[in-house]
Amino acid sequence: MAHLAGTAVFEILNAASTRRVAALEGEARSGRLAVRAEQAQWPADQFFAMEVERIEWENGVRHRQIVTSVGMAGSGSDLFAVEGEFNAYYERQVRSGHTHSYEFRYNLLREEAASEERRRQAEEGGPSRGGRGHGSSSDSSRKRHHRSHRK
Repeated sequence: MAHLAGTAVFEILNAASTRRVAALEGEARSGRLAVRAEQAQWPADQFFAMEVERIEWENGVRHRQIVTSVGMAGSGSDLFAVEGEFNAYYERQVRSGHTHSYEFRYNLLREEAASEERRRQAEEGGPSRGGRGHGSSSDSSRKRHHRSHRK
């Protein structure tokens, strides 16, 4: 029962973070996140994944504070007792494959934005072929960097 209570608290924290995730997704769609990623010298999909993981890590920290404040530290409710600092958490998430779904989500968001742009251009009588839409040159350089960054 304690584990279920801890899970419920964490899911409430995640639900409360939906606006932050939606804002991050909006930045991905618009291409603004790719600019931030480039400034930080990160592949955009990995930068997006890291920022989503950061939101989850912050929820884990809040969860730990809540569990501790009600005297349940060390119990089955304490789901995040060993999270530690963000960089160690993030590296664990990368190694486990957890961040891959967020990288995939980023690429899906970018393709959706590019598809919407192509559709808009076609409706306006503009170029409907050849133009890749939002951030195409950044996306191709990201793919090259992504391959070399991961190895």
